[in-house]
Amino acid sequence: MYEKAYLRNDEDRESPWYCLFNNDLTRDVPPCFIASAEFDPLIDDSRLLHQTLQAHQQPCEYKMYPGTLHAFLHYSRMMTIADDALQDGARFFMARMKTPR
Repeated sequence: MYEKAYLRNDEDRESPWYCLFNNDLTRDVPPCFIASAEFDPLIDDSRLLHQTLQAHQQPCEYKMYPGTLHAFLHYSRMMTIADDALQDGARFFMARMKTPR
């Protein structure tokens, strides 16, 4: 159902715009803060992305937030842990802005 919103045809499944792992993740990747939910169907992808970036010395940080579901970040007004994740991400990026390349 959702695929129809992203894909024009079957060939688009291999597009790097659709499948992140079809990109060159070995160099020139912008800093990535990867916040994953404990009960997220995409948690394996989040871990794999972090491992791939780390293996190629790309700037990244991974943090899993216990007891959370996939869309938990949208509930920062109701869930302290969601607000914590947003603040963790902001701290990660602010630290990189202060560091000269």
